[in-house]
Amino acid sequence: MRADDAGTDVATRCSSTESAEHTRGNKDRAIELIEVTLKSLDGPAPAPDDLKQHVISVLVQTLANYKDEKACYGSVCATPQPGVRQSTKAQAPEERR
Repeated sequence: MRADDAGTDVATRCSSTESAEHTRGNKDRAIELIEVTLKSLDGPAPAPDDLKQHVISVLVQTLANYKDEKACYGSVCATPQPGVRQSTKAQAPEERR
């Protein structure tokens, strides 16, 4: 698996988990899962920098959208994207294709 594929896979799995929590109405839990995932990226098995930056940017943007306010992690910051929160419901696997 290429590094960029792995980054997309990690971001997709994290997004799916927190999106499912958000769909069930547990926005606080979804936010908590994103924050834990961000912290885990600095763990004992560091990811390649380009992969790590890609995953961080996706997670920080998602965090900003859920919090509906600016979110930062290290030097990566994002502001909420208008209209995104309404479309963050979990999709069935066949809908993602």
